[in-house]
Amino acid sequence: MPDKVSTLLLFGATGDLSRRMLLPSLYALDSDGLLPDELRIIGTARSELDDASFRGRAAEALQEHLPEGFLQEGIAQRFLARLHYVPVDITERSDFERLQRAIGDPCRGVAIFLSTAPSLFKPTIDGLEAAGLACPTVRMALEKPLGTSLESSREINDAVASAFALPGTWSDIDVSNVEITPETGEVAFPINALGLPYNEVEISYTAGFAEIPDGVKFACAQLVRNAQSTPALNVRAGRLDRMHMEYFSDTLLDETICRLLAPFIAQKVG
Repeated sequence: MPDKVSTLLLFGATGDLSRRMLLPSLYALDSDGLLPDELRIIGTARSELDDASFRGRAAEALQEHLPEGFLQEGIAQRFLARLHYVPVDITERSDFERLQRAIGDPCRGVAIFLSTAPSLFKPTIDGLEAAGLACPTVRMALEKPLGTSLESSREINDAVASAFALPGTWSDIDVSNVEITPETGEVAFPINALGLPYNEVEISYTAGFAEIPDGVKFACAQLVRNAQSTPALNVRAGRLDRMHMEYFSDTLLDETICRLLAPFIAQKVG
């Protein structure tokens, strides 16, 4: 995943949330010098607009919703020049292909924000995936609420997990490297199963299961994410030959992991 993104894609860019919060907030970030110089912001919705029309709407939103005296002409012109627009009907796969052409190579880093109705999340994600815009260099954020019920929330969650599998998730694991000892029920989960250079490091548990339960899969994935986000471990830099779990037990084995593993753990995690 790149440290910075080259394109920010806003779904629902003509809606009320975008006018009142997203565009003014992005302007404020630009004003404070917190947006990369090369960042493009592509808005999309069903409305048939071109770049100039979208920029005009954005300028009106800034005038209306920024605090008095905060809008500065030079910064506003710089910010508005970042804005582009691609109309997309989520039921039309050809529109997603047009969007992909506007974005270009997603390997340069793309961030996507969905501020649409929850019912549109899954078809939007499906369209992005079909257009090749769901890959490790693409980040995804969704505006709440995530669904209208537990069932619909799970459907959205599954759609995101399927299309945007991030490093540190079970779908990235080479399961052939996960060793199970049926006699003891011990599972050895090598960190290098995720492509990280730690041949000696493993996460193991003893539970008496011949197959890995989903709860353990989720817990292992969360542990790896915690390791990747712990600067002292230098996981991304590859500076450690071994991770010593006891040194970072509170950080790595957080409440979520312990809760997930509680029904399965018989002896140890370490």
